Amino acid sequence: NNFATLEPGEPFHAQVVTVAASVWWNWSPAVSTNVLIDTAGSGFNPVLAVYTGPDLQGLVPVAASTNDPLHGLKAHVNFNAVQGTTYRIAVAGYDTNGVGPIRLRVAPGALPDYIGPSVSITNPPGGIVSTTNILTIAGTAKDDDPANAATPVLEVFLQVNQNPPVPVIGTTNWSGTVTLPPGTNLISAFALDLAGNLGATDQVVIAYVNPTNDDFADAIQLLGTTGVVSAINGRATLEPGEPLHCGNEGGHSIWYSWIAPADGTLSLTTTNSDFDTLLDLYVGTALTNLVDLVCADGFGILSQAVVSNQLYYISVDGYGGASGHIQLQYSFIGVASSQQFVNLTVDQPLGGTVSPTSRTLPVYSPVTLTAAPEPNYQFVTWTGGVTNTANPLNLTLGADLEISAVFQVKKYIDSFETGDFSAWPWTTTGPSPWLVQSNVVALGKFAAQSGAIGDSQSSSLFLTLQTQAGTGSFDLRVSSEAGFDWLEFWLNGVRLQRWSGETGWLNYRFAVPSGVNVFEWRYTKDANYAAGLDAGFIDDLYLPVGGTGTANLTPQIGLTFLPAGLPLITVQGPVNQLYYLQGSVDLQTWTPLVTNVAGLAGFQFVDPQATNYPARLYRALAP
Repeated sequence: NNFATLEPGEPFHAQVVTVAASVWWNWSPAVSTNVLIDTAGSGFNPVLAVYTGPDLQGLVPVAASTNDPLHGLKAHVNFNAVQGTTYRIAVAGYDTNGVGPIRLRVAPGALPDYIGPSVSITNPPGGIVSTTNILTIAGTAKDDDPANAATPVLEVFLQVNQNPPVPVIGTTNWSGTVTLPPGTNLISAFALDLAGNLGATDQVVIAYVNPTNDDFADAIQLLGTTGVVSAINGRATLEPGEPLHCGNEGGHSIWYSWIAPADGTLSLTTTNSDFDTLLDLYVGTALTNLVDLVCADGFGILSQAVVSNQLYYISVDGYGGASGHIQLQYSFIGVASSQQFVNLTVDQPLGGTVSPTSRTLPVYSPVTLTAAPEPNYQFVTWTGGVTNTANPLNLTLGADLEISAVFQVKKYIDSFETGDFSAWPWTTTGPSPWLVQSNVVALGKFAAQSGAIGDSQSSSLFLTLQTQAGTGSFDLRVSSEAGFDWLEFWLNGVRLQRWSGETGWLNYRFAVPSGVNVFEWRYTKDANYAAGLDAGFIDDLYLPVGGTGTANLTPQIGLTFLPAGLPLITVQGPVNQLYYLQGSVDLQTWTPLVTNVAGLAGFQFVDPQATNYPARLYRALAP
């Protein structure tokens, strides 16, 4: 109703004298029945009024509503509708600021949705002890009122202790990552439905113990010839009989062990720690017989000749009882290799870039690797010779290293959760078309499946879109006669990949050029026989879509408040246009909140951090 107006002589709907920007619908029931007319899911708080009568001058009020303060819902009415009567339905803003997307539901025999969705944490179980502060929480959510399937789960939130709640990925099946402080933590999950109802909270108690290597007997083994480990030593203590590391009283030591794979040199450093460390290297089997080989005070760097298959112990403490975040880097070079240079091999994955690129460096050279995700992707971890989540990653290279960054999609453009192909201009060809089904899915409730075809036939699913240059991604599964029946993926008439036999859900990524692109998923069969489900499946599609041409890309932004006091921001613009939503408290510094693509009704975002500020401003920008 952004550009709607009041007509001359139009009544004050629901007796609101400031009413503005009205739009109208007509509805006539086929039978006499009780009916619910509801505005749940609209992008603002509308005024709703229902009339009978032939024209504006002859309108007779039937029912009206501005909101439902008792239940915290948007405007809705229930009344007994008479068969054959034409009802005039007006939806308007409470004042001139009341504009945005409208969701109007006319439901004979229904009642308003007062029941919030239920949520369940399925993993991890409560009562566990975690040795890492980064934990993935997963679960399910559903609307417990089957009579109100039209107001499904909108969003699920996770909360650690009293920290602000944060949204997760997914609804029916969801997952999110939380950061745990040391100690016992209460993790809560709750869900919000389209009507604005908050459901009951599910909770688990998880203890995070850090460090786990406080005692000599619990030393963590360092694996391989090079790597980086991180720890927090603030809760660590000295054991009875423990030596003074580097001759200082310390007080917060932690322990590591390492076995030399050959004769050579072991290099250790705590340079990237945030306090003055005591770094010590020992041999021995117990605190009572340790032999101190070498130590380094300050932000320690040390090298020591080591013997093949010897077990070494490494202690990290804080000078004068200091503590904080420890980063211990280790690297080994064997004497037989006599290396003066090392090779750094950087694999460049799809979804982002890594700098610097592959190169040869002098041995023991420091290097900083930085992973830069593409838009709508995020960095996850490093893999290869080093497994670490730090970004940038600081290393000292004592041996050849091959490393790769892992990126993941932040938000899919289609997970088929509409239950059909309505989200984008999909087309399907072949003797039997592709369909959206709920029996075989990767995440959520639905996935696309190839049509049932016979021998020597194929079934294709097409999507033609204007895209930016970037990386596409989708999940796939195939269940077919191995080596004969195939699920194939084609881009602009060129086959990029194909799969056959029995697979679990796989992820496939590919480079997408800028411009109009034709994406095709084709299931094809040979001349005889079938196996398995005889089908291909796809789910969780991401493409770097974006606006084009000379259209006005300036977005319209609307704001309304949910019953819990959280703001619901609605952004509207040209379909398929990418927008960045940002927040600020002073109009000077803007914080990124979400990046999304406008659909037919734009997109919406619930800001879980808003209650931390006296006031917060929002803006949406096109790239």
